[in-house]
Order: sequence, then C-alpha cells, then structure tokens
Amino acid sequence: MTIDLEVIFISVKRSKDSYNNQNYELIGSDMYTFLTEDKMTWKLTNETQKLGQYTLQKATTKFGGREWTAWFNKDITIPEGPYKFRGLAGLIFFLEDSKSNYLFSLVKNKNLKNTYDTFGFIETFYGSKPLEVSDAVRLKKKMDIYNDPLHDMRNGFKENAGEEIFVMNVKVTNKEQFNELNKKVQQMMKKFNNPIERNKALKY
Repeated sequence: MTIDLEVIFISVKRSKDSYNNQNYELIGSDMYTFLTEDKMTWKLTNETQKLGQYTLQKATTKFGGREWTAWFNKDITIPEGPYKFRGLAGLIFFLEDSKSNYLFSLVKNKNLKNTYDTFGFIETFYGSKPLEVSDAVRLKKKMDIYNDPLHDMRNGFKENAGEEIFVMNVKVTNKEQFNELNKKVQQMMKKFNNPIERNKALKY
C-alpha cells in the first residue's frame, strides 16, 4: 500500500446571483462543510484585449490575501467566474493572482437544458454526508492532523503482517520509523501550504 499525502479536495457550491458559498473540504478521512460569505469589490480599467471574436476588459480586486487580475467579456452577461469570483458585468475568461500562483482560464461555457443533481459527487463523500462545522472546529481538526499526520496509520500498523506500506517512497517496517516520517510529512505540509485564500492558510 502506498500513501499519497498530497491529495487536496476543496469544492465550492454557490447559488446563482449570490456571494454565499457552501464549502466542502476533505480533512484527513472526513469531509467537512461550512458556509462563507465572500463579497469582493472590483476596480475596472479601460484596458482591453481581443480573444478571437471577444473583447475582454481588465478588472482587479483584492480577495483572500491576494491581488487578482481578471479579464471579462461584457457581451456574455453572466456575472460569474471561477471558484468564488463573481460580480463583474460579464463572464470572466481569465483570472490570475499577482504572484502567478493561481491561473484560471475559461475552457467552455455551456447552457445546460436541465438542472442536474450533484448530490452524488459534491454533497457526499464516498456515500457519507459531510459534517457541518464551525471554522474554529475545522481549523482545529487541520492542526490536529498536522501535529500527528500519520496517527491512524501508526496505530493500525502491525509488523510482519505481510502488507507492504510506503510513505513518501519509504517502506515502513517498524513503528519507530513513523517518528521521522511524521517530520517529513509536516515539512511537506508547510511547503504546500499555499491555498487560494492565502489569508486563511493555517499557521503551522
């Protein structure tokens, strides 16, 4: 068995014309959900660029501890964009933060004939309903995992059980190895601690 410790699952569900977002986040082996209100103020510029038949206008905003630049099209009067971004007078085609850590690009916009049920792949996780929690509880759960990221694996590990276990490409043969592996996993968690909303990054 090989353990992949870089899997991150974050999903956002938003009602039309709303800044209220239902967030879904996988922490450890449990899915959590929490509601946020994510309003943003845009500054329009006169700068434009052509993309095929579309004329895109530039706008900027500050959100989540980052500065963002968006290019949107006023002819497509859908005031939406990727992730939690919305509120411009047209559809966002491109969105990028000032450090180029995140870049969103519109691939396709399709008008669906029906409203589809997403319950099977957003509102549930492997058949389990997400746990509704406060932000304080969610952050405590994440810190608990950081303090002992291999807790469950270590407790379930049995030497000479015949099953091969690899963590970060290291074969585990005894429980003592988990002490050093915990430190390596923590280092990796710090390295990849760069969420879209940087101001909400956990301070390890």
